[in-house]
Amino acid sequence: MAARLRIPVLVVWGKNDEIFDIADATASRRDPPDGCIELLDGGPFLLESHLDEVVRIVRNWRAVL
Repeated sequence: MAARLRIPVLVVWGKNDEIFDIADATASRRDPPDGCIELLDGGPFLLESHLDEVVRIVRNWRAVL
């Protein structure tokens, strides 16, 4: 549905997340096909462990919308 509506999608995911599998993040590449996926070397709490990096990613992604 997002692909048909052309909704911008950004997924920021921790590669070492024990709660949600990395396959869930990569599955989002199908819908929409031009969505952006950033995989960080972290776990399920990226905003606590990688806040500065997540903020940089979000700002850069928003700048090109």
